[in-house]
Amino acid sequence: MVWLFFLLTLFAAASSNAESETPATIQGDIFFSGRFNSVRDGLVNRENLLQQPDHEAEMALVLAGDLYDFRYAIRAPLTAEHLQDHGSENWHSEADPTLLEFAKELDLGNNSSLIIGKTNLQWDVGYAAHPIGFFDKEVELSDIEDRLRRTEGQPLIALTHIEQAWDLTAVLARDTISEEDGEEQGLTQWAVKAGTQWGLTNLTLLLQKPEGERIGVGGAATYVVGNDIELHGSLFARKGTRRPIHQSLLNALLRYYEPDEQPVDAWRIQDDKWYPRWVVGSQWTSQNLYNLLIEWVHDAQGLNHEEWKNFLSLARFHEKGGINIPEQAVSGNLALDALTLRNQGSRQDYLFLRILKSGQEWEPSLSSFIGLADGSYSINARLTYAGATNWQIWSDARINIGPPDTEFQLVPESGFISLTYRYIF
Repeated sequence: MVWLFFLLTLFAAASSNAESETPATIQGDIFFSGRFNSVRDGLVNRENLLQQPDHEAEMALVLAGDLYDFRYAIRAPLTAEHLQDHGSENWHSEADPTLLEFAKELDLGNNSSLIIGKTNLQWDVGYAAHPIGFFDKEVELSDIEDRLRRTEGQPLIALTHIEQAWDLTAVLARDTISEEDGEEQGLTQWAVKAGTQWGLTNLTLLLQKPEGERIGVGGAATYVVGNDIELHGSLFARKGTRRPIHQSLLNALLRYYEPDEQPVDAWRIQDDKWYPRWVVGSQWTSQNLYNLLIEWVHDAQGLNHEEWKNFLSLARFHEKGGINIPEQAVSGNLALDALTLRNQGSRQDYLFLRILKSGQEWEPSLSSFIGLADGSYSINARLTYAGATNWQIWSDARINIGPPDTEFQLVPESGFISLTYRYIF
């Protein structure tokens, strides 16, 4: 299937006019970023067994533009991480260039078009979550705007037809984005989306099916109230889920797993249970450019109260060890337990709040991702200098806190502070 995408992309290139007068364009960004992490020595990360870096640095070059009607984007980073583990210190560096986008849109006439290549399709209307973002970027809560230009597309073919009152899009793609949801396996997926607009309301309905799973159904809507209030929401549901979960969280069995066993897997993929996920929210923008955003995020793929209790019991059981349990088995099982703590939230219900001020040289913002199940929360603050035309500089800070045995009190990273410089050319 991968070869099919490449062949079709080459066909699109060959079908373009070789003597096209469309100029090649290029826009570049250079990022310099440093980050200091506060690593938590906790239940699943004692003595930093997860190898969390305490210092990180990155220099990245991003080039994007058009070449013979192809959209392209390439990101070439050079990263370095510092680890302090059991009294030893070391730096690890890596250069991993990535083709973020390489796609062409063909005008087929009769209000129809075809996109071929590696790209993103932004279908979702949420900010803190993307229930129908199957061809969109993963949400990074500390960078929901993708300021660092890390969004990587998917190889896909998208056929769109537009009429005055409605539009229809059919997509075939290789889902290789969401590692935490178990989708980083080169799976084929298809989706069909229909959209329409009624006055100030935009409505989307869709069907989507990945390889090996049932068809799911979802949709999204936005509505504008006056000049300063916007309402939005998106929903998706499917029977069964591919999201990995630790087997002991389902059967409450406390045991140690051998190195050749894999207790974290897609055990629920054949469930007859529905797993809905949604985000509903609103944002208000004042005349002096204050913006307030609030969203309720629900994901039934996350842990319910019973599964969270099983997680705490399992992690404590593994941490305790035993006379005949080698330290390697303790560390290995705790590392598997830690996979339960996802970057975008491990449980089912969250409240996302953000306030920011734009339009001036200094632009502050403050956001919080609050776990409604346990009262723990992650707070992010940012201050940006945006007074220059060809460069920006900003500082981010995060703190993860909560009562004992709650999600954001247990995550391996208790917080960070970073400084980023971006030069645009």
